Amino acid sequence: MKFVPTNIGSYARDALWNWKMQKSYILRLRANGSPNLTEKIVSYWTNMVVISIVLIVMGIVVFVWMLRGMCGRHRAFRRGASVDCVISACGNQADVEYTKRVVRESYGPDVRFYVYNKCGSVPGSIPLPNLGREQHTYAHHVSVHFNNMAEYVIFTPANIKGQRPVRERTLREAATWRNKHGFYCSKKRETFGFLSDWDHSGPYQGRTLDPATPRGVRNWAEYHIGMYASDETPSCGWGTFVTTSELIRETPRETFAHVARQLATKEPEAGHYMEKIVPLLYAGRTVKRIQQR
Repeated sequence: MKFVPTNIGSYARDALWNWKMQKSYILRLRANGSPNLTEKIVSYWTNMVVISIVLIVMGIVVFVWMLRGMCGRHRAFRRGASVDCVISACGNQADVEYTKRVVRESYGPDVRFYVYNKCGSVPGSIPLPNLGREQHTYAHHVSVHFNNMAEYVIFTPANIKGQRPVRERTLREAATWRNKHGFYCSKKRETFGFLSDWDHSGPYQGRTLDPATPRGVRNWAEYHIGMYASDETPSCGWGTFVTTSELIRETPRETFAHVARQLATKEPEAGHYMEKIVPLLYAGRTVKRIQQR
């Protein structure tokens, strides 16, 4: 079905043109003292009423159409759905509490939290060895809770403000943004094709990285995940994303366990690969997957 305002708009333009022509005609009749002046004035004002009604209806239709677009059926998060939130922390209790508050504000009070802590002390958290940063935490969680996940699953580091405010923005956007597939991340300009041969050979924040085996994003993904995504697929960044358990389960449980083992080093280069290619592992059919060459 075509967009309705197109037809209404055409009618409004025709009516407006007739109204302008009638107005000009009435002015000429008045100047000439025509006896048909009253009849023409009635016709003129009838057209004015019709045009007003058409414009009001057109405005209502456009408003409803825009409202449906902003709050439509396709959303990254469906209100009332069950939600898990996986937080990767490192002794930063204040950051954990802030992240929980943001998540509850956006997703409701019934979110089930899994706080994994890798250093320091966070009361009530699940301890993990300080290995692999947040990507190791995520893969480990899925491998353990593969059959016990909520409908929607949030993955985020505890630090969502400060130097990484894009993380908080991603969480809030994912709760309201239109997304018919259910996976949402903060997309970066680099596509999978651009990243294909990329590696992180230099240090990260002054720390030497443990080399990936094999090196290069595509080589590593094909070797350890068994596939890669099409060249046009956008990459993600900053380690925060929202997906569904249905999409996650399109990747075998053992794949997550294997990735977790590959990331179980102090400073894995492969962790930087995974941060960028999370759609490959967590977005299921929403990306075009290409099996190993």
